[in-house]
Amino acid sequence: MNLEAERNSIADILAKSLAFVKDMRLPTGSLRDGNSALRRMLISCLEWKKRAEFEFLGSPFSDQRDRCSQTRDIAALAEFTRSYSLIRTSRKRERLQPHLQELVATEDFGQAYPASGTAGSRTVFELQMAMAALYKFGDVDLEPPNGDDKKPHPDIIFPFAKRLMGLACKSLTARNPSDVLKHFKKGIEQLEKAKRRVDELSSGVVLIDISRALPQGDFLSYDKGYTYFKKDDAIRALDDCMSEYIANCFPIGSATKLAANSPMRPGVLFFGNVAVITESIGISSIKRLRHVRLHNDDLNHRWHKSFNLALHQQP
Repeated sequence: MNLEAERNSIADILAKSLAFVKDMRLPTGSLRDGNSALRRMLISCLEWKKRAEFEFLGSPFSDQRDRCSQTRDIAALAEFTRSYSLIRTSRKRERLQPHLQELVATEDFGQAYPASGTAGSRTVFELQMAMAALYKFGDVDLEPPNGDDKKPHPDIIFPFAKRLMGLACKSLTARNPSDVLKHFKKGIEQLEKAKRRVDELSSGVVLIDISRALPQGDFLSYDKGYTYFKKDDAIRALDDCMSEYIANCFPIGSATKLAANSPMRPGVLFFGNVAVITESIGISSIKRLRHVRLHNDDLNHRWHKSFNLALHQQP
């Protein structure tokens, strides 16, 4: 195992975090006291880095749950700050600045790990998707903070193939097919209302985050010791979990009819996100593993392939 790579990984997260904090123009000393989510996540990184100097998985914790909680903090911060670093030099980044500044000052920033269904966790999810879209497609329009319900707007709009596409983001814990269908229908209605306001919007996708409906503990469990994956095995395990959810919880026939009857003819994209420790070519990493599954799409998967690359922070 490459211990130096693990230390460098934490150092990289801290470096990107420092750049992010500077860009958010936080008040001097605001992270020195208190118990903000961002401060807690940074401390987790520092503690892990110190332990890694003595042992790859750190010295023993009094409670195994502390180790898992710390790992999830690190994985969440790594994911968010890496996504941000890819769009940091974009001239269009200022469009996301108000959302980022509003989020980072709150406890909701800690909801980058999908542990709850708060408005903050949904905001983090939408911002992650917006940063991916900006990185890959060069522009993005995001619903204003505290958006006016009287002015419907898809969560995210971005250009693709000389047209505008809208994403309606839904985050679910539901496993009841009728409940899942209701959320899918709400996403379609959101896109249709936006189309009436933004005529240039020609296509849309309902992006369904099912992370909180997945067995997160199977990927990082304190009950079974310390879960540890080869990278390819982790990807296969996540794909299997998402396949099981789609097969048992998403009423494909009814959903297909809803989509076919909508003038937007929206595609459906499922998104899963879990915290893991993986190993590849002798290098270990704490990360959030992302995976997407496309159900249907009128653009022949071209936009999906590009967006998938962006979600994995690849050019």
